[in-house]
Amino acid sequence: MQIQFTTITFALLALAGHIAFANECLQDNLGNGFSSAIHDPSLGDSHYGQADEGMCYPKVHSLGSGVSGNDDGVAMLVGGNYVGVKGAEIEGNMVVMGNFRVEQNGPSNFVSVGEGTQITPHKGGECIKVGGDMSSAKRMEIFYPHYSCTAVVKGRRDDVNKIAPKWMTDSGFEYKQDSNLDMTKYEQQIDSLRAKSAYWSSLPTTEGASYGVSSRAFNIECTDDDVVQVFNIEASTLQGQGYDTYVFNENCSDKTVLINVQGTGSVKFTTKHTKWTKDGQVQSGGWANFPSCMNSAILWNFPNAVDVTVEGYDELQGSILTTGNLHWKSGSGQSGRTMVLGDLVHDYGGSEFHSFEFNPPKPLPDPNCEEVSPPTISDCNGEIIETSSITSLDFFNSVVTKNTLHLEGGELRYENVGIVRDREVDLVVTITGGDYTDIADVWEERGKAVDNMNGKKPDSTFANINLQTVLGKPKSGEGNFKFCFYDKGTEELTKVDTFRWTVFDTDERGGGIKEKMLMDVSQAVSFQLWPDTTRSEINTICEDGSSLPCNSGVRTIFHSSTVGSGKDNPTDPNMMTDQQKSRSVTFTFTDTDCWEFTYDHYCPSEQLDYVGQDTVCKSYSGGNFLFSGDSSEIINEGECVVSPPPPPPKPTKEPTESPTLAPVVPITESPTKSPTSSPVVPITDSPTGSLEVLGSDDDDDSFLPPLCPVDITIVKKSGETDFPAENNPVVTILSQDTSTVTVALAQEWTTKSVDSIFYDYKVDIWANKCFAETDVNGGAVFDTITISCNIMTPTAYLQICVADNISNEILSIGDDATIPKCCHSEEVAPPNTPKVCYSLEIRCESACIDESEKRRTLRGSSSKKN
Repeated sequence: MQIQFTTITFALLALAGHIAFANECLQDNLGNGFSSAIHDPSLGDSHYGQADEGMCYPKVHSLGSGVSGNDDGVAMLVGGNYVGVKGAEIEGNMVVMGNFRVEQNGPSNFVSVGEGTQITPHKGGECIKVGGDMSSAKRMEIFYPHYSCTAVVKGRRDDVNKIAPKWMTDSGFEYKQDSNLDMTKYEQQIDSLRAKSAYWSSLPTTEGASYGVSSRAFNIECTDDDVVQVFNIEASTLQGQGYDTYVFNENCSDKTVLINVQGTGSVKFTTKHTKWTKDGQVQSGGWANFPSCMNSAILWNFPNAVDVTVEGYDELQGSILTTGNLHWKSGSGQSGRTMVLGDLVHDYGGSEFHSFEFNPPKPLPDPNCEEVSPPTISDCNGEIIETSSITSLDFFNSVVTKNTLHLEGGELRYENVGIVRDREVDLVVTITGGDYTDIADVWEERGKAVDNMNGKKPDSTFANINLQTVLGKPKSGEGNFKFCFYDKGTEELTKVDTFRWTVFDTDERGGGIKEKMLMDVSQAVSFQLWPDTTRSEINTICEDGSSLPCNSGVRTIFHSSTVGSGKDNPTDPNMMTDQQKSRSVTFTFTDTDCWEFTYDHYCPSEQLDYVGQDTVCKSYSGGNFLFSGDSSEIINEGECVVSPPPPPPKPTKEPTESPTLAPVVPITESPTKSPTSSPVVPITDSPTGSLEVLGSDDDDDSFLPPLCPVDITIVKKSGETDFPAENNPVVTILSQDTSTVTVALAQEWTTKSVDSIFYDYKVDIWANKCFAETDVNGGAVFDTITISCNIMTPTAYLQICVADNISNEILSIGDDATIPKCCHSEEVAPPNTPKVCYSLEIRCESACIDESEKRRTLRGSSSKKN
């Protein structure tokens, strides 16, 4: 099921007087009634831990066994809608500001649970409050076995027989509708939490505290200082790659631990088995063994993410605060307070939310206890920017309301793409010149669905504009675009204070088609390439041949350099492979309403400045110009190139203002000390061969050519595990000639990740080289390589070896291959790791008539795929 979140915008700080305690220094962590356990005097005279404030919550255990107690605080607060798609249980009081809906496979037990802390509200209170409508497609159990509480709904009270069957109401449960239900204090709480989240995220990392991966563990190292332990961790490092557990050191056992997960847009967090250390030794963890005192002192704060997706197989230990939406897809669940200021989608069968308090030994600092400046961030140039001035472009939730860019005078409109000074704005794309509007005829000739080629694909975070290159029309694949922001209500041109715009997937086709983008970068304040300008797969030059950075008025050319395939396209702008990041560029703009940008999907041999021997490309195809807003990994890790100042104005009679921008500086922690010019990209010969008028795209509007399975042959297998079958191609031929063959390599042994892949091939006629990739995700294209062919016969050879821990159940004990010595596998894979190797022969001239330049996939034997 595809879930689309609702975007909810709140003021960062409430107006004076709106929050009852706005000017009070309370140091109440998540807020009174939302953090540590409390009791409602009208329902009971005590709560769990009241007699002994040092008493920690019990560990998760079965209902009717072990310790139990009371807590009338709110265990789960949802600022938007709650949707129970799949799940088991939610423990404790629950408040939902929007609609509450449980689907057929959603959770059944609420307030009390079969397995939990068994710290539940007193009988007789309002255990579920809903500001919108409440409905359920299945029978619910609320506060079993007492059923002595009330679910109160401000909107519609639906599905009475499923939510409040007779045996529950006979025991005291009430399901009522109250159109006057006052949710003001919860609105105030959301405003307060949003301000706290922003403030906590601005705190510096505690001096001496550290985190990092070693021995397949993500280690969180607190100091022994008696202070709040603050960690600022990039979301991209918490996706579960390269480690199996989270380990808190013993210094954390009596400390308040604040983990700010820093990332914008859509971020992913992967839960793992959580452990702790004692006397220097790692202890058992998880929901059964992780110390509950530590659990009650950990807060995971997601201050800037629009959408947080939690995946993994084990329980998240500690409370969670997200200012955006939360999509819960983790197997076990969470133990802690759950504060979600957007929508919450509960979407994993068997997952549970257990009610632990957040009651750390030292209170978190309170923004009301000192003079607090508006939250800020630094741009890649080191300039300080108030976060309130930044507009995040959201193409996922935007709606394409006009899609006529392919027509004369047409436009492509993305409605509600962002918020500028509390008003919704649209992004409108138009054509400034050229032949782009001829593309509709090409789409029809090539069997494309004209109305679906531009805009965005369903549920995509990317916007796209399609281009098609046509034989004999050198400018057919060029689009000259103008992007402008308009107020959604007034249609007035709108300047945006600060925003980021990213272009993705700049690569080439096997048939000779290349891509380049041209822009006068003085329209922006900076651009960023990953990991830096030298190692990015995008080469940059100035259009007039001058040195980088190009002067104002001179366009910068961003040119492709490597062959790509449809399988290596990004699917999330904030979760990309290294190759996907190296094919992307992020621009930062300030005080901008419009900018111009050219995208060219072209055949080099048909251009006027071409100096080679060919007259045509081998294939003519199309591609998508992909763009979106923020890309956190490029923003946080890429090298910064600052735009030059505009040229000085001509003297005038009246004084003029001519502010200049800062000089070029590198981003913090960039590998280079200053921006460097990439090498000039010469236009080179396209491969020679038969003409193929309709070639293959790298995008999913493609029309793939027939396979030529005999072009790739498995000549030897060492080990038991079979090579993946042809519908899961490991090797894809991108181009062939008599001297070289270029192929894309993909990890298709499993949908999970494998520990190591080694691949050995002839880089030229004299030398073989071996390369290694570690922690390779399922389906990922991990490299594109060019293999030198034999001189006497047009064939090339490739050896691929996989090494993976036996516990992952990808390989077997019988996989006992010997990896070539040149691979130095002993440095990556332990000696007893299962290993399987395959030797492949690849034709440098296709055996299939007229198919020599089309992409092919490998036919293998039966697949062993998890």
